[in-house]
Order: sequence, then structure tokens, then C-alpha cells
Amino acid sequence: REFAMTEENNAAGLLHFLRQGFGGGTDYETPMKRACEIIGQDKGYEKADILMISDGDCVLSEDFIEHLQTQKRLLNCSVFSVLCHGQRVADSFSDEVIVL
Repeated sequence: REFAMTEENNAAGLLHFLRQGFGGGTDYETPMKRACEIIGQDKGYEKADILMISDGDCVLSEDFIEHLQTQKRLLNCSVFSVLCHGQRVADSFSDEVIVL
């Protein structure tokens, strides 16, 4: 599922999107790849960053981490991760991790 902020200050729409159940079994690579595509294709997102919010530790394959690091350099972006539950596990793709 994807949510685009198309209206100025569409906070209510964003909150509705975030309250959805996504069925567990989180796939982190697909949304990270899509975020990079959006940043790379839309000049309005030049120098944008990626915010990953999860209720569990994010695990990416080594091949994808290498791809993501390349994309971060090319797009001049950072990845900020927010962990809402669980214990902090070191990762090699986030520029900063916040544990709530």
C-alpha cells in the first residue's frame, strides 16, 4: 500500500493510512526500493530522506543493503528508522535509529 501526500497538510489522511493493519510479515525491501524510485524520479523530492517506521527490527539482505547504500549516495538521501517495539539491533543501512 502506498500513501502520497498530494494535498497540503493532509495529516488526517496520513493518520488514517498509518492506522491500517498490514497483516504482519513485514517486507522492508519493497518499500525502501519504492522510496528510492520516488526520490529519483520526482524532482520535488530532491534531497529527500526516507523514514522507516516499524514495530520490529528491520532486516534486509546483504545484496539489498549494498544496493540501498549505492542509491543513498546517488540520491543524496539518508534513512532514518523508528523502532516502535522490540530491542535495537545494529543495522548497516540506517543513518540513525530511534527506539520508542
